[in-house]
Amino acid sequence: MNKPLHGGNMPQSASHDVRKKSSARIPNIYQPNWRITRLSVRKRMIAALLPCLAFLLVFSGETLARNNSAQMPANAQAKSYGAGWECKAGFRESQGDCNPIVLPLNAYPVKSTYGRGWECKRGYSRQNNASCEEIQIPVNAYLDSGGSAWKCDRGYEKQSNACQAIRIPANAYLNESSVSPGWTCARGFRAADDECITHVIPANAHANNSAYGSGWECDRGFKEQADSCQEVVVPENAYLQVSSYGSGWECARGFHIKGQACEPLALPANSHLDYSGNNWECDRPFRKRESRCVSL
Repeated sequence: MNKPLHGGNMPQSASHDVRKKSSARIPNIYQPNWRITRLSVRKRMIAALLPCLAFLLVFSGETLARNNSAQMPANAQAKSYGAGWECKAGFRESQGDCNPIVLPLNAYPVKSTYGRGWECKRGYSRQNNASCEEIQIPVNAYLDSGGSAWKCDRGYEKQSNACQAIRIPANAYLNESSVSPGWTCARGFRAADDECITHVIPANAHANNSAYGSGWECDRGFKEQADSCQEVVVPENAYLQVSSYGSGWECARGFHIKGQACEPLALPANSHLDYSGNNWECDRPFRKRESRCVSL
C-alpha cells in the first residue's frame, strides 16, 4: 500500500511550484516602486531648497532697497511701482535733486512731473502762471462748480464783467438757454426783433409750436406759397403726400410722373416693378439696355 506523502517528503519540484505561486499572489503594494521613491526624493530636495531661495530673495531686496536709499536725494521717496525714486509732493526733480516748488499765495502743490507743479485754490484764478488772484464775483452771480470762474444767476446774462437782468417782452417767458436773448415767445406769437408779435395765420393753415419762422403751417391738402396756403391738385392715379417741398403728390404703384400727370409704366419683356413701384428693373439673369432687358 502506498503511504501518503508528508510535507517533509514532498518532491523538490512540487515545493518550488508552490513558492512560485505564492510569490505571484503577493499584492503590488508590497513590491518596491522605484518611480515613487525617486519622486519623493525630488520633493524633499525642493522642500529643503525653498528656505534658501526665500532668504536670497529677501536679502537681494534689502540690498536693492539700501542701494536705492543710498542714491535717493533728500525730499524723495521710492516709487510706489517699479524701481527708482520720485520727488515728494511740493518738490520737483532737477539734475538728480528734489528742489522745492515755489508756491504763490493761495496755491497748493500738485503731484506732476511737468508743468507748474501747483494750482490755485477754489475762488482764485491763475494769472500769467505766476500768481493766484481772487475771483471778483459781481452782483447776481455765483462761483461755478469748478471754482475758477463765475456765472450769472437765472434771469441775468453776462455783459462784460457784470450780470444784467434779461428783458422779457410781452407774450414771452424766460427759458433755460445760456444764449441770448434768454426768452421764448408764447404759443401763438413769434419773435421779431426784441418783441413777440401775433402770428398772422392765413386761410387753410394753423398755428404750430415753433417760436421762429412764420409760426404756422398749411393744413393737409394744402401747400405753402408765399404767405398763403394753396390747394394741392392731385392728378388721376396719384395720391396726396404730406411734404413741405415738391408737388405734394406721388404717383400710385405702376405709374410714373410725366409733367403734371401720372402715366402707366410700359414694362418690357423679362422685367418687373422695382422697390419704388414707379420704375422697372430686369429679371435675373437679364440686364437693362436702354428700354429693353437683354440676356447676358
